[in-house]
Amino acid sequence: AGLDLLGRRPAFVFLLHACRLNADVIDDLDAILTSQNLQPVTLEAAMRDPAYKLSDAWADPDGDEWLTRWAHVLKKNLPWDDFPNPPADIAAESERLDPSD
Repeated sequence: AGLDLLGRRPAFVFLLHACRLNADVIDDLDAILTSQNLQPVTLEAAMRDPAYKLSDAWADPDGDEWLTRWAHVLKKNLPWDDFPNPPADIAAESERLDPSD
């Protein structure tokens, strides 16, 4: 999605809390990052990316993430159909916590 919005992949920060769950799946997380050619960088390095200098005056009640905010500011649509669907159990829990209208 970042490629469609910015013409390149922006730098992202991957926040990973020190907890048992993350420790149990760290190898899986590494495999996901590796399969996507993603490499961790520091927050300082990520914030040097020009994407974070775009206007950030738009916000909505959902507190949308950077991709949605950039899409709004750049007046571009996100390719929602290209985004992977979350696993069914995660989608069900999300729906339980925040039911759709």
